[in-house]
Amino acid sequence: MQKNISILLIEDVEADAKILKHAFNKGKLKVNMTRVGSAEEAIEYLLLKGKSSEQDNINPDIIILDIKMPGMDGLDFVKNIKTYPQLKPIPIIVFSTIRGREHEFAKEGVNDYILKSLDAKDLITRLKAKFNIS
Repeated sequence: MQKNISILLIEDVEADAKILKHAFNKGKLKVNMTRVGSAEEAIEYLLLKGKSSEQDNINPDIIILDIKMPGMDGLDFVKNIKTYPQLKPIPIIVFSTIRGREHEFAKEGVNDYILKSLDAKDLITRLKAKFNIS
């Protein structure tokens, strides 16, 4: 039986978040997705989880991150959370329309870099592989 994957989606564009949600459903992935619209909101969310009730203080299984957002961009977000020992182990997938920055993000510890598409097929395939879902 497939476990629910806990995802923190950092995405400022509502339409892109809806595409992902639809792709997860179409790909038969069971997810609990929390969406925040900025890197600053994500950091606050992640740091406050550790101070909330026991049920809520578990980090997400994975972070899916856009690069271009208002305020702090995706690369600065990655550099920031990697300074917190409790957040450092959370896998991060960049999901963006921006090409050519894969090496830059890999150098900072990002686990994967996937270009956005309308069906998010590459993302679904890689999530299934990571969490051993057929």
